Amino acid sequence: MTNIHIQIDWPPRPAYPTYEAIPLDQFEAQAERYNQLFNLYERLDDKISSVTFWGIADNHTWLNDRAEQYNDGVGVDAPFVFDTNYQVKPAYWAIMD
Repeated sequence: MTNIHIQIDWPPRPAYPTYEAIPLDQFEAQAERYNQLFNLYERLDDKISSVTFWGIADNHTWLNDRAEQYNDGVGVDAPFVFDTNYQVKPAYWAIMD
């Protein structure tokens, strides 16, 4: 099994101090990465049986701890396709396309 993390930026420098501080272009770049991956998954569909997301929404991710670790205790990440209020992000539509 291969694990792929689609965080906003890694390592997160400079870190975004709050979720609301993450610029829209970062979410759009994340959507493009998701799109590239899922296009690859579709091409390899005879070799891939499933894709697992280790979470649902950005309000609960262990990657926040990693962002803080690299930025003196400040930082958030946003790896999922739903935001902190369970609303779809551009990444969701990139996958569903």
